[in-house]
Amino acid sequence: MKGIPIEQCNETLALCQQVAPVIIAVDETFGQRRRYLQKDLVPPVQFMINERLGV
Repeated sequence: MKGIPIEQCNETLALCQQVAPVIIAVDETFGQRRRYLQKDLVPPVQFMINERLGV
């Protein structure tokens, strides 16, 4: 799974970043989260959020 460069964030991704900690806590291990942050990446959670919300 590839991360999304922070500098490419748009309004939708910014919203996902606000909600992502809840989703990531369920779907990612601490090590996976830390690796994304060390590389200045945001985990690609927008699709997972949509799936969970039924959007």
